[in-house]
Amino acid sequence: MSSPMQGTQPEPTTAAHDAGVGGAADVGAVDTRSGLEPADPYPSVKFPLDNIYTFTKAALGKILFWDEQMSSKNNMACGTCHRPGAGGSDPRASDMLSLGAGPNGTFGDADDVHGGRGVARCASSGAAKNDPVYGSKAQVTTRKPPSYLDAMFFTELFWDGRASSEFADPLTKMVVMSEGGALESQAAFSPVSDVDMGCEGYDWSAIASKLQSSTPLKLAKNLPPDVVDALGTSKTYGGLFDLSFGDPQISATNILLAIATYERMLTSNQTPWDKFNSGDKTALTSGQQHGLALFNTKARCNQCHVPPLFSDKLFHNIGASDPNLDKGRSLVTHDAADLGKMKTPSLRNVGLRQAGGLLHSGTATGKSMGTLLAAYNSGGMVKDHLDARIAPLLLTDDEVKDLIDFIENGLTDPRVKQETNPFDRPKLSTE
Repeated sequence: MSSPMQGTQPEPTTAAHDAGVGGAADVGAVDTRSGLEPADPYPSVKFPLDNIYTFTKAALGKILFWDEQMSSKNNMACGTCHRPGAGGSDPRASDMLSLGAGPNGTFGDADDVHGGRGVARCASSGAAKNDPVYGSKAQVTTRKPPSYLDAMFFTELFWDGRASSEFADPLTKMVVMSEGGALESQAAFSPVSDVDMGCEGYDWSAIASKLQSSTPLKLAKNLPPDVVDALGTSKTYGGLFDLSFGDPQISATNILLAIATYERMLTSNQTPWDKFNSGDKTALTSGQQHGLALFNTKARCNQCHVPPLFSDKLFHNIGASDPNLDKGRSLVTHDAADLGKMKTPSLRNVGLRQAGGLLHSGTATGKSMGTLLAAYNSGGMVKDHLDARIAPLLLTDDEVKDLIDFIENGLTDPRVKQETNPFDRPKLSTE
């Protein structure tokens, strides 16, 4: 079956995103079924009416996502910190250069983080500027980059949900999409962040102007076939935008609409679990089937990691760290009840995301699946503002082993791991 990125248009659904799939079980309840009953299948992607699918737009979005010329210094692309082979996160997160000072800006204390390695501080002129925390070295974001895969089903993005479903043009502030635009909203942040990709004062008008005279993917190598095909129709950004939007003039809104269209192609729906769930009982090993049964019963993972997306799309404080170190969702809602809450990530491809840790900080309790499961098994490490769902699990060592095997391997799409279509990509100049 050919992929939409190879020219086959996906199901032409244009309604806004559904609100969610499934729901959490009652707090403390233990499912007494086998835990292997079929769940809902992976949902179809619904393209918003205000950003319908076209092949040319998706291909343009892919080009923009992987073009380092989007940044001030031509050294950062969206894909620098979001790689399929790393489960949609940053493969560099475990490097010492990606160890950040955390929200308080001080190294060597409890809120240090394995974040996304961005740019060295630079003034609006482009000149190097000493940073009070990182000096002349690359700055590090205060949270590990979340996965961008399967993100089209979420109505709020980032760990704290600050990218909302309503998408407004970042320059004019005019609402472009009243709903279904979380991907577009999310894509507007990093390119103009003076930590992630830009010098101070770098804005969307500067990006649009720069692209107008840039050769698409000039710095990249090993371009995927769909990108080569797109560049065969036009070798300028003006021409690509004209083909996608009927206007050669490049705007912030159209850049973001294109990137979001590309991201809606990234459906990791060919995991062993998907095959098992559709009736292939050989798709999971016996140990992984035992892990799945535990996931849905004794371990109670499915209370928040609801199949088929393996997320309830909500925000929880799981007791992995002191919520006062990173206040999480409460920074967005300004509600004390949301202290330390973070969005439940999808567990799809989570086994590929362990470099630099699994949670927003990437450190301490969340540094690996083993340490994280140990924290869950004990009922959470920090009880302050702990979610009521978190309670001791009493899993044996063998049960933990099978549960980890299912989560790490049963939920990994081999196309993501191998970076094959639609997860193929150019090689960046900085790799």
